[in-house]
Amino acid sequence: MSITDTRTPPTIKPAKVNDAKEIYQLARDIWFLHYPGLITIKQIEYMLEQKYTVNKIQELIYSQEDLWLKVSLNAVSYTHLRAHETRGN
Repeated sequence: MSITDTRTPPTIKPAKVNDAKEIYQLARDIWFLHYPGLITIKQIEYMLEQKYTVNKIQELIYSQEDLWLKVSLNAVSYTHLRAHETRGN
């Protein structure tokens, strides 16, 4: 952005437990938009059940290994990061 740019920069904050329902719905929307034709609806539902239930998302938000971020600009987006230890040889 230039000095004369008047766009509002995005805000980035840690996701809260009460964001889990919105994250769950976003995950469903994304999976059902992009994966039909690649995998079956039953497989999509299985993957969502394994990784993106409201309870699992809440557990991950509490986790020390996971970081969920809420990014807001004109719309709200979320991202999920997990730290992994790197082992040397």
